[in-house]
Amino acid sequence: MTDIHDQDEDTSPTAPGKVLRGIRESQGMTQADVANRLRLSVQSIKDIEADDYFRFSAAIYVRGYLRNYAALLKIDNAPLLAAFNSMRFVDQINPTQGTSYIASSITKTAHSNRSKRRVARWMSGVVFLLLIGLVAAWWYGQRHHQHAIISNNLLTQAAQPAQQASQHLAIPMTVKNVVVEHKLNQKRK
Repeated sequence: MTDIHDQDEDTSPTAPGKVLRGIRESQGMTQADVANRLRLSVQSIKDIEADDYFRFSAAIYVRGYLRNYAALLKIDNAPLLAAFNSMRFVDQINPTQGTSYIASSITKTAHSNRSKRRVARWMSGVVFLLLIGLVAAWWYGQRHHQHAIISNNLLTQAAQPAQQASQHLAIPMTVKNVVVEHKLNQKRK
């Protein structure tokens, strides 16, 4: 009977966690790198690589994590899933423990994403206000510059008629004066 049991262990597929850990290490990735890219906690990656699935709430989640981990490492996920299914870890999974563990992982990730969005929104607001300020300053400068040009033009235009008027005062001739002079000349003759 021990011979049959030993044969089963020899023919059983390698544990998926060990395979993933070996490939991850050969690719030079850390557990933190994998956790960040898969958006899982580092503890979840450690549990998967140790084939310790007690913290997960359902086997379907573990299968999904194995698929995503395999996709990240660019390997086929079928042998990993077959190995997981043959290991019968379904009995080891604790629904109540896993739910709180996964919920806390999701909450941490959601909180991190929320704070990143909040900072991005705040920075966008600051940039928007700076742009509004720059546009207002430019507009004020343009308006002030135009006002100065108009004032200078008005002063120049006001000075030109005065100069022209002084030149015309030397010869004050109008049509009425010409007619009066003509009549005076007529009477003298």
